[in-house]
Amino acid sequence: MPALPLYLIANLLFGLNGIIAASIPFESSVIVLSRLILGGGFLGILLLTLRRAAARRGTPFTTLTRRQLVLLVLSGFAMGASWLCLYAGFQTIGVGMTTLLYYTGPVMLMAFLAVTGEDRFAGSQWLGLAAAAAGAALAIGGGDFTLSGGVLIGLLSAVCYAAMVWTARRAGHVDGLTAASLEMAAAFPLVLIYAWSTVDAFPTAADVAAVWLPLAVLGLLNTGVGCAFYFYAVSRLNASIVSAGGYLEPIGALVFSAIFLGESLGVTGWTGAALVLAGTVIAGRSSGKE
Repeated sequence: MPALPLYLIANLLFGLNGIIAASIPFESSVIVLSRLILGGGFLGILLLTLRRAAARRGTPFTTLTRRQLVLLVLSGFAMGASWLCLYAGFQTIGVGMTTLLYYTGPVMLMAFLAVTGEDRFAGSQWLGLAAAAAGAALAIGGGDFTLSGGVLIGLLSAVCYAAMVWTARRAGHVDGLTAASLEMAAAFPLVLIYAWSTVDAFPTAADVAAVWLPLAVLGLLNTGVGCAFYFYAVSRLNASIVSAGGYLEPIGALVFSAIFLGESLGVTGWTGAALVLAGTVIAGRSSGKE
């Protein structure tokens, strides 16, 4: 299949994550743990299979330096923290609002890079950052949310997302499948320790059997297969298509949460969501040129 359809499918699958998680009656940290086990396991097996095939053909595969390994492990810790906050937000303030707050992560990262001088920003890009920040504030107010509880968790997921991407960026060029597999492997012990220390009782085998289908879809299909499609496609598409297609995930999550979960941001909230997405597009123009 051509790369573009696979990329679009991957982003739509990612946009459904919160919807599927809403049908799993487990603690949010347990859902994240199951996602890492199934999705990370799938990607790990796929990576080992591809590495062995490459070795038989005599084709060189990614070799990591110690510095890259350390940075990807740190990025994985940030990923684990981000997912913990994201799924806790799903259960606290809903999928749509949490997704919107999570999507301010790229804006936070761009602002950080601009302030520290790692990236140079034009005036229009600063305007985009301001629009995205104003949109987030508008969406929070329009949804009758306050800066407490779930909203702070959603914003923290965005901060952790920005930290994850920034750390991975400093690792230099590493193929996406290798990076994702290592990050998930690093995230697993962090999430396990958190879940073990906060969950009163883990689901029994009967509990898992009762919701095996959404667990499998979230872990194997949306995370495992979705990430495989995503990284295969990204390596074959130009930056502008990748950037534009990536907006399917948050848009899909907002639309799906309204259709399947009955969530609504209201007119003011939807206006804020549009500002966040538009501001991110404007602020991210430099990334498409690199």
